[in-house]
Amino acid sequence: MRRKLETTTVAVSSSSDTRSDVELLAAPLVTCSWPDLYCEKVQTLIGLTSPKCLVEVGVAYGYHAQHSLRHNPGTRYVGVDPYLAAYDPGDGFDKDVAKLFNTEPVEAMNRLFLAVSEGLEGEFGDRFRLVRSPFAVVAKEFDGLSVPFVFIDGDHRYEALLADLRAWWPMVEVGGVLVGDDHIWPGVER
Repeated sequence: MRRKLETTTVAVSSSSDTRSDVELLAAPLVTCSWPDLYCEKVQTLIGLTSPKCLVEVGVAYGYHAQHSLRHNPGTRYVGVDPYLAAYDPGDGFDKDVAKLFNTEPVEAMNRLFLAVSEGLEGEFGDRFRLVRSPFAVVAKEFDGLSVPFVFIDGDHRYEALLADLRAWWPMVEVGGVLVGDDHIWPGVER
């Protein structure tokens, strides 16, 4: 059973502006530059293959999920992300999320999961599913099934990425696509 995001509001900076977590999450999209680096490139691959289902390993803020679902109305989306704080000392993502929600990293990651779930489920209904679990664990749920499109953007450390590739590659159907990004990260490049 999916928990719903509480309707509490959070004060932003020192102003009297208060917004829900879903609204706080939507605000950085306007200024965030990294979705522009790959969303359209991945969309081109999605357009060429027309998958009925897209799995994204590493959902973060959900911006790529939102883009993919808006541009592909016939596609279902399954996102997988454990939403862990401090999983990689070299990745400051959890600190960015803590700053966004003005709280400590563990609580911030809990709130991010709920905000992404509520926001995207509210917009896309049953076309969207978010699983909060380690990537390889969820891949086992797909055992015996094939997936037409898998986008890997999770843990960028070498061993973790290798585990993701080993877990998800067997799930990609013949003629399907396995793609990722962040090739400049040392673990991904390796």
